[in-house]
Amino acid sequence: MKPQEIRERGSEELRVLLDELSEELYKKRVDHTIDQLKQTHRLKAIRRDIARIQTILVEREQKIQVTA
Repeated sequence: MKPQEIRERGSEELRVLLDELSEELYKKRVDHTIDQLKQTHRLKAIRRDIARIQTILVEREQKIQVTA
């Protein structure tokens, strides 16, 4: 997911997406542990998407605090 796509979404939507990705990452890690995961590159992609979302959410929070 590209940063521009993430920025276009609302904060609430990003929090929901973050929860979904966290759950998906957990499931992929379990599958990887029991050798059922075929696409191991998805672990890295999901972690990066989570980091991007968290970064954008923090940027928005800081922007709100500065303007307040």
